[in-house]
Amino acid sequence: MSRRIAAITIGAAPRPDLVDPLRAAVPSDVRVVEYGALDGWTGEPPPPTPGGYPLTTRAADGHRIVADEAWLAPRVAAAVARAEADGALLSVLLCAGGFDGIPSVAAIVRPFELAVELLQSLAVVAPGVLVPDEGQIVPSRDKWIAAGFEPTVRAGSPDDLSAAFGFDADETSAWPVLVVLDYVGHAGPVVEAARRASPVPIVDLGSLAPTAVAATMRR
Repeated sequence: MSRRIAAITIGAAPRPDLVDPLRAAVPSDVRVVEYGALDGWTGEPPPPTPGGYPLTTRAADGHRIVADEAWLAPRVAAAVARAEADGALLSVLLCAGGFDGIPSVAAIVRPFELAVELLQSLAVVAPGVLVPDEGQIVPSRDKWIAAGFEPTVRAGSPDDLSAAFGFDADETSAWPVLVVLDYVGHAGPVVEAARRASPVPIVDLGSLAPTAVAATMRR
């Protein structure tokens, strides 16, 4: 009998770009079932509020939407509850947001928490952090500061980290010791190209959950 885990996306299913890497990573006896926080929902979310945490996702028809984490939180909680009612052994949150306080019986794997644990194990205090949109700079910075770090947060694309951080690619002494891609959804080839071009290590939030869940399910 297969074991069941839940892939929780903050938009509408299906999101094969987010879920397929998880399916590929786990053992063959593990069934990954996707639950979208906006499954069955129609309309547009309210505009992000000042001081909120705007997150990008996709509606059922595939168009891009931006919604505050606070607005999405009860919908994510409902997705977790549906997954657990269906027998999920754990839920994997495929988003960079923290979503603290989501009630659950089983464990919830959060990429941000995995990144915090990794940086702490490496004794990294002042990471560079890259977010996709300008509106995420302040809430991302607050999130990392609350976790005990001293981040330098910039908005931009992994395609050109030196431009995003304003550093000359050859002046490695000016770079942070490590750069975190604070986003779940960068394509694998984009991340690998960033790693090849970067003079410092890259931590990709989107890669952390599949690796951690696969290790857990093999125990």
